[in-house]
Amino acid sequence: MRPGRVVFLLALALILIVGNVYAEPQPGKVVTLLQAKATTGDGEMTDISSDSLMTWACDVSTTGVPTSVTVRVDGNLGGTVFDTTGMAEHVLTAAQLAITPNPFSSFAFIVGPARQIKGVLVTLAGGTSPTVTMKCYGVAK
Repeated sequence: MRPGRVVFLLALALILIVGNVYAEPQPGKVVTLLQAKATTGDGEMTDISSDSLMTWACDVSTTGVPTSVTVRVDGNLGGTVFDTTGMAEHVLTAAQLAITPNPFSSFAFIVGPARQIKGVLVTLAGGTSPTVTMKCYGVAK
């Protein structure tokens, strides 16, 4: 192999390696939007203004075997007012609510920029003293 070709291949390999290092997604952030919530309504507001998080995956877990659960994620660009249509809403299916010992579901969504988010327990019915927890993981890409 000619020396010029070897240098070219080494340079190409270095470019690919360095390019992959910088292409790795930035670490995300885990936020608990509902913590063992036993009544419908808003969870705590979480400030994500310094994180630029747009892609989210959420896990919803329950206790007390509820028969109906709907959760929503609301967001805003600051202040205390949130759009009640939300950024994402998720209804647990009958199959998900039948998972034992505790029903569980996951969902994902992509949104525009938000400075604050909060979880909302829209529906909670049935079961014995049911609770809902929603944890979400957001990343910038």
